[in-house]
Amino acid sequence: MHHLRKISVGLSLVATLALSACGSAGSSNAPATTGGSAAPASLRDGALNVFADGAYPPYEYLDKDGKTMLGMEVEMLDAISKKLGVQITYQNMQFDGMIPALANGRADLMIMGMADTDKRREQVDFIDLYKTTMRVVTQTGNPAQLTLGNDPANPDMMSLCGRKAAVTTGGQQEQTVKVLSDNCVKAGKPAIESQAYPQNTQEYLAVKNGRADFDLFVPANADYFVKNNTGYEVIPGSFPTPGARFTGWIVAKNNKELGDTLVRVINELIADGTWAQLLGKWGVTQADAVIPPLRNGQPSA
Repeated sequence: MHHLRKISVGLSLVATLALSACGSAGSSNAPATTGGSAAPASLRDGALNVFADGAYPPYEYLDKDGKTMLGMEVEMLDAISKKLGVQITYQNMQFDGMIPALANGRADLMIMGMADTDKRREQVDFIDLYKTTMRVVTQTGNPAQLTLGNDPANPDMMSLCGRKAAVTTGGQQEQTVKVLSDNCVKAGKPAIESQAYPQNTQEYLAVKNGRADFDLFVPANADYFVKNNTGYEVIPGSFPTPGARFTGWIVAKNNKELGDTLVRVINELIADGTWAQLLGKWGVTQADAVIPPLRNGQPSA
C-alpha cells in the first residue's frame, strides 16, 4: 500500500489537460523507520523537501483533487522515507525555475528525471536513475506524417524538419530540438520551429490543438500519456537524446551527504526487490533504468 502525499497549489490540475499549478509546500506525516539508513543531518526538522512537476506522468502528477501527488517517483520516495524515518514535503514548480531555487536552498531534492548535462553539473549534482531516449508524440492520425524511418538502430529524423515542436522552457527537449534543427539545416532542409512553454500542460495542448506538430517524451512518459489522454499518438521508434546519456534526481552541490544517503537507500531498495517492482508497475523497463544509480554519470563511491 502506498502513501499519498499532498501539496497545496494555487490552481487545480487533473492528470489530463488542465493548467499546471505552481504553489506552496505541504507536508505528510513522518513514517515509521523500517531500518537500513539513518537520515542525514542536513534534512531540516526531519523533512525531505522536494521540488516536483505535477504534470509529468507516470513519474509524478497531481490527482484530480489538484492536491494529491501520485506517480512512480512519489512511491519511490515513500519507500525511501520509510527507510529514513522522514516526512516528504512537495513543492510543485515550473521546470525552468527548479535548478536556481534548489541551488539557493529552497528544497533538498528535485525529482522528475532531469537530463544530466555538463552545464547543469556546474550548479547541481545528479543521481542518475534512467537512460535517455526520446519518443515523438503527435496528434491522433499523424497529420504531419512524421516518421523515424524503418531502422530502429538508425532512426531517421528528417521528417521533423520544417515542423513545429512544442517543448518545455529550459528543458532537455528544447536543447534536443535545437540539435535536430541544426542537423536539418546542414542537410539542406528547413529548420524545426521550437515553441517553448513554461508548463508541460501548455505544450501538450499546443500539439492537441494543432499549433505544434509534435512533442518529445521519454518512453514511459509517452506511453502513459497517450494511453490516458485522447487526441494523441506515439510515432513508432525512439532516438538517443543528444548531449545527455542519463536523467535523474538532483541535489545541491553543497549537499553531498544527502546525495550519498539517497544512493545508499536506493541500493537497499534495489537489493530487496522494491525498486524493480516500482519500475515495472509504472511501465519503466529495466533496460531504460540505471541500476545501480550513478552520481554525475559515474559509479557512486
